[in-house]
Amino acid sequence: MMLGETQRLILFLGIEDRSGLWEITWERELFDLPREKRIALASDALKALLKHGFVRLYRCGERDRSFQTVAPEEWEHALSSAEIWNEPGPDSVSIRFETTSAGEEAYWSTEG
Repeated sequence: MMLGETQRLILFLGIEDRSGLWEITWERELFDLPREKRIALASDALKALLKHGFVRLYRCGERDRSFQTVAPEEWEHALSSAEIWNEPGPDSVSIRFETTSAGEEAYWSTEG
């Protein structure tokens, strides 16, 4: 898989930590775009990475930082709400992602 700029950005964020979806849209590479465009680009890139097994999705209970893996059949639904791309409140549930070992290998083996 040839990685695009947004895909590389997502992989990098997911290597560091289980990052939230909203964090993708805050990155300088996307920040100057309209919100809807940022979300669309991030969502498309994330779906391609999920398909290749380069990232995993989690539901996170923000209060207790509990993580539950999002099953592949739930990915589309989990990413479809515009609200899920907002920074979560302390008592909400967010969607987070992390880079898999295959994703790390893909990230480090490509030039940006």
